Amino acid sequence: MDLKSTDPRDYEASPHGIAAMPKEFPAGSRIPSHVHGRAQLIYATSGVMEVTTADGLWLLPPQRALWMPAGIA
Repeated sequence: MDLKSTDPRDYEASPHGIAAMPKEFPAGSRIPSHVHGRAQLIYATSGVMEVTTADGLWLLPPQRALWMPAGIA
């Protein structure tokens, strides 16, 4: 099995225009507020993901995605 890194720092320095990083999170997982140097397309393949910024809160079921610009906490 080819294991890929799940460390965002490995992707933010990528010379490619697009980099993909799949991650799995158990139900109820919470990630502290943070900032990325690259924009992200955030989506859940199952369950519902809640994304919060200073401007609002988004609930993402598997049929939806959220574009998060670089530099937004």
